[in-house]
Amino acid sequence: MRYAIRLLLILLLFGSTGWFGYASYRDYSMLMMDAVSGEEAESRQRAEIETRAQKAVSSKTDSSDDTIAIPGMLSEEEELLRGVRANKKVNRHYIRLIGNGIAFALLFVITGFFFAHQMGDILRFDFGQKIQYVDEVTSDQERYEKAEYLILKGSFRDAVEMLKQITKNDPAHFEAHLRMAEVLDKNLEAYEEAAPAYEAALKLKFHPERWSWTAVRLCNIYSGKLGQGNRALKLMRRLVAEQPHTAGAAKVKKRLAMVDGYRPGA
Repeated sequence: MRYAIRLLLILLLFGSTGWFGYASYRDYSMLMMDAVSGEEAESRQRAEIETRAQKAVSSKTDSSDDTIAIPGMLSEEEELLRGVRANKKVNRHYIRLIGNGIAFALLFVITGFFFAHQMGDILRFDFGQKIQYVDEVTSDQERYEKAEYLILKGSFRDAVEMLKQITKNDPAHFEAHLRMAEVLDKNLEAYEEAAPAYEAALKLKFHPERWSWTAVRLCNIYSGKLGQGNRALKLMRRLVAEQPHTAGAAKVKKRLAMVDGYRPGA
């Protein structure tokens, strides 16, 4: 499913980029054609005026009036109106060219980055998996990135196994403990496996607020999913004792007050 969505996004980006590229080329071509047509029309008009002027000179009599009337001469208003129409036509194509050009440039950059990212994932992880890219000498950080990629693909069990390998090599890697617990809890709904993973994470030191909410989630699993109320109460009291000033502890205090009459500071 994720591959289908990615493929659809790539096709959509390529299609949009191609369309705006074509639109930019079309508007540029029309702008050039209008410019050439305008020059040709101006040249024809100038030639017609010169022709009428020559005819007027040749038909001039002995009149003392030096003014030569050129038949068919367009008025200044008509000339101005024709020029305004031509300018509007050119300006319209010019504005469309700028808009389509900007859209094409942005889509071209976005499509390039997105395509390069997807190809990097494929070359690094999919091909790497086939040739045992992750082996004994691979760092835990690379394994963690591999696990995250497997989660994005929906291969949750494979991701859990990868995270287990990380925690085995580095028991203090709390991110791996937490990520494994979250996948078991929220993606696989394997609560009996998620609880020990959360417990292992809570043995480590990390940000107090995050620690408190991890403990709250484990309390909910014990009390709701596993039906182990006593363990939930024990963990709640531990949370209040170890991280009393966190938001998670404040929530737990209210629950303890309803359960066994706990009072802050008691």
